[in-house]
Amino acid sequence: MAFAFINSATVESASDNEAICAKPTSTAQNDIMFALVRHGSYATVVPTGWTLLGQQNDTGAGDYAELFYKVAGASEDSTYTWEWSGNQPLKVTISTFRDGFAISDPIDVVSSTEYQVDNATFRAASMTVASVNSPLIFFARGNKVTAITFTKPSIPTTDWVEDYDGGSGTSGDYHEICHMVWSGSGATGNMDATGSASPTVGAKSGFAVALKPPYGVTVSPAVLSAVVSVQAPAVSGGAGVAPAVITATASVQAPTVAIETPDWTNTDKNSSSWTNQDKS
Repeated sequence: MAFAFINSATVESASDNEAICAKPTSTAQNDIMFALVRHGSYATVVPTGWTLLGQQNDTGAGDYAELFYKVAGASEDSTYTWEWSGNQPLKVTISTFRDGFAISDPIDVVSSTEYQVDNATFRAASMTVASVNSPLIFFARGNKVTAITFTKPSIPTTDWVEDYDGGSGTSGDYHEICHMVWSGSGATGNMDATGSASPTVGAKSGFAVALKPPYGVTVSPAVLSAVVSVQAPAVSGGAGVAPAVITATASVQAPTVAIETPDWTNTDKNSSSWTNQDKS
């Protein structure tokens, strides 16, 4: 199945030390969820099972942004709670995606380089993606007294699909989330969204994540031969029946499974040494 966006859920406040965000509608087991979190400090309490991917902050504006992920289990809470040490404006957006990634070990690489320039560019810096057909997810957020809407990135290609673009004056924070499946690999180039306005004093963040594609599985039939013996009935009165045993041959179809290895393999368990399996 192809990688697909399922739904988003969001919560925001003008001033609070706790954010309780609902699980996005229709989230199911083995879906992957990402939470884009903004507050005036880094979270001190993170909901169980969520893993931090990146942190950014602009000390001048007092804006802190964090990105978390979680693969949904068989039983999930209906809400997730982040907590901080003090009251500040906050916004949390959770987005759910399904299929097309390696469920047991999904994260390939993360872009979390701050780009604090006073303009309307929201940048996730270039990242190096290991495999072709990897799902990419882009996250942007900015703080402004007036609304910000976003134009999606065009790098590494124009195939980005915008899944969420929203916010309000309640928190003053505005988020964009996009995804694509990239047919290429290697360096993506800087991924830039454009805002309708420049954020306050550079109060903005950009993240991107590349997921590992799933391994391919090919099933083909093989023929197994089996010999079936059928016993003829006995006849009373001493009469013989020939043949005593009737033999029949039957064929049984059995599947064989071939597992396709990923394009790149870390052969010596060193993060700087990789082997391109298919020589492309």
